[in-house]
Amino acid sequence: MIRFAPAPATVLDIFARKPRLIADYETIVPELSASRNPGNHALAIEIASQPEKMRGFGHIKARNVESVKACETELLVLPRSKDTQASAA
Repeated sequence: MIRFAPAPATVLDIFARKPRLIADYETIVPELSASRNPGNHALAIEIASQPEKMRGFGHIKARNVESVKACETELLVLPRSKDTQASAA
């Protein structure tokens, strides 16, 4: 049986970013759970389902990851700004 050595991680290698993407997701989900209420439930589901859009291989996956992270950043602004306002009150 032939064994393949893992390819070295490079800046362009999408798989080198996988552990960071998983860690980001594991940080975001508890944050969403803690601030979840009936008013932001749909938004929390949308944010939590963003990784499903990270499909493809090579440059296609890299483009999808960049798009998802940008969308995720925009979607996270609303719940985080509400948490900041609630803690200030």
